[in-house]
Amino acid sequence: MSHYLLSTAQQGSEQWLLDRLGRVTGSRASDALSGEKTAGYRNYLAQLAVERIGGKSLEDTYVSRDMEWGIATEPFARMAYEGLTGELVPEAGFAYLPTIMAGCSVDGFVGDDGILEIKCPKTATHIAYLLGGVFPTEYAPQVMHNLWVTGKRFADFVSFDPRVPQPLQLFVLRVTTHELTSFIRDYEGRVMRFLFDVADMELRLRERMKQ
Repeated sequence: MSHYLLSTAQQGSEQWLLDRLGRVTGSRASDALSGEKTAGYRNYLAQLAVERIGGKSLEDTYVSRDMEWGIATEPFARMAYEGLTGELVPEAGFAYLPTIMAGCSVDGFVGDDGILEIKCPKTATHIAYLLGGVFPTEYAPQVMHNLWVTGKRFADFVSFDPRVPQPLQLFVLRVTTHELTSFIRDYEGRVMRFLFDVADMELRLRERMKQ
């Protein structure tokens, strides 16, 4: 695995969108894994191929009310995590691989070995995470992708909801690459297959443009 490079562009900025152009990202890893017969796979395949040709982001910039809540609440989640662990977690830009068209935007780096993944969900979802005490499987592709890109040893999954009583506001669960070794190896193979399909579509579209 090549060591990642880190862009300093703020997440959500125009430069950040350009940094992501044509690359598989953590937030869309589930689409890359969904299989070529699914709409998610085909849509993401076409998006990345066209981005590479056109040099313009096709990222969906729609922000729902729940997403607005998450964006506004994330800094408080980070502070709560820092207060619990004593770790100072700097915000991160876009981490990307120099020789593979893949990257990710982590919510922060934890020391030299870890990354942070913050979610600020609806109260019922937060309580379910808290009482379940296990890593939510719906975020497995994203976290595996981010660990794969960065090469870090662990990810701290954080769920935060300031609307519940204080002792229940923060849920933290650590996931290590040791636990996920076989899954990450399988993920690497599948994402490389997806990237092969993106490159193939890009080539065929460029050939079509010459006709």
